[in-house]
Amino acid sequence: MWRSIAEKRAPEALILVATLALAGVPGGDLLADEAIEVLFTSQNDPGETALADRVVASIQSAKETIVIAVAHFNFDRIAKAVVERRKEVDGLDVRVLVDFGEFGTQSSEVRRLEENDIPVRYKFYSLGYFHIKASLMHHKFMVVDGKELLTGSYNWSLTAEAANDENLLVFGAKRHPEVVKRYQDEFESLWELGRSTYPAFRRAILDEETRYLPVHFNTRYFSTPMVLTRREINPILSAARKAGLFEDEKNLESNYFDRTTKQPLDELPGSPRLIRE
Repeated sequence: MWRSIAEKRAPEALILVATLALAGVPGGDLLADEAIEVLFTSQNDPGETALADRVVASIQSAKETIVIAVAHFNFDRIAKAVVERRKEVDGLDVRVLVDFGEFGTQSSEVRRLEENDIPVRYKFYSLGYFHIKASLMHHKFMVVDGKELLTGSYNWSLTAEAANDENLLVFGAKRHPEVVKRYQDEFESLWELGRSTYPAFRRAILDEETRYLPVHFNTRYFSTPMVLTRREINPILSAARKAGLFEDEKNLESNYFDRTTKQPLDELPGSPRLIRE
């Protein structure tokens, strides 16, 4: 349960310094009776950005590393802060992981990051985004210098800040080293997810003799989501476009696309595999 030790109500947010009693939870004894900063958007008035302010403050404090895993990234102010901090601090290592849904989204700020040479990777789980079958990268967290973790329900978007009820928690590694480390480790694991499969996957998709394309990567035919750069994804989508996959949006509702007949399929004859082991 929460035991508040300080409370400040401001127009832009409800900001608490709180303690968690997590005895009995794996790793929970570490958190018992330790202060955690908690912010909510529920008190935001139009134009106020308490959570974005806190995210930007952490970005501006970075000296060595920033790792970001957020499903959606379309808050221009936060993107600008990332770009500016990267330019200000020589050798600052910044990496950003987002969901594939951001790949073609016009409102996304990810392009700004890429254009400023900040490494960005997408969790790539479908040739075409279809929400019902999407295996989302739905995290919302950032670790700065391996010392501070920001996480919660808050997506990095103006909608999240101005319209939704969202939360943001801030953990410091001095008091919560294991919590911060576990999020850092999660990022590192996802950053390399499925990448060893990519060369064989790329060859199979670009080979016009490959009859069946896996529209979604969640079947026996092919079941490996990959975390890839835009440059790695582009030739895959170009091949799918050439095959005719995107000529009808309904094709994205099926599991497979037949290059020969130009038809979507939910089942394949026999038990073929996209990549032969």
